Amino acid sequence: MARHKRAMLPDRRRLPWLGWTACALIGLACNLPIGRPTATPAPVPSTTPTVEILPSLALTPSPTMPFPDAGSVLAGVCFSFLQALNGRTVVLDSPRDLAAFYNQVDASNQCRDSATRQSFDFSNQQIVGTVVTGEGCTVDLAYDSAELDDKTRQRTLVFRAVVRGDCPYDLVRPVWLAVDRPPPGYTTQIRISGSP
Repeated sequence: MARHKRAMLPDRRRLPWLGWTACALIGLACNLPIGRPTATPAPVPSTTPTVEILPSLALTPSPTMPFPDAGSVLAGVCFSFLQALNGRTVVLDSPRDLAAFYNQVDASNQCRDSATRQSFDFSNQQIVGTVVTGEGCTVDLAYDSAELDDKTRQRTLVFRAVVRGDCPYDLVRPVWLAVDRPPPGYTTQIRISGSP
């Protein structure tokens, strides 16, 4: 019986070898990656100048700018479509006008995606906007005045625009304002003075 018990016990010469083997296997297992590694493609340099759409963040109500910014309503309109609106005044008086504008953006096929449609409360206000374009680094845009001409029955919102810098970028600066409705029978226009 004593011999049998001794045979069940491991040989003392094998214990260090088993210990080192167990440690090596545990260490190897801890350093194996959990998932398959994926290759990251190297960036490809582009020679095309970057196109920049400048937000109308500077057009917040202030003592000199009495109209709130309505740019969030039309934020999903793409660069190409906005560029085509350069210098045109857009007046949206109702939800129907806003839907028709979104439909016009989608039908133009100038944008990769459909315009993101937003809602706006037209009960006391209208959205009046335009786009200023130019080539440079930035477009500075500042509200100048509002003129009401009773003879032509027109309200004109006047802005000053200056394109700054020698950068080779096509710039688009949309201006979308939430404006109180003009007196009955009057229209609203935006006039841009300055360098673009």
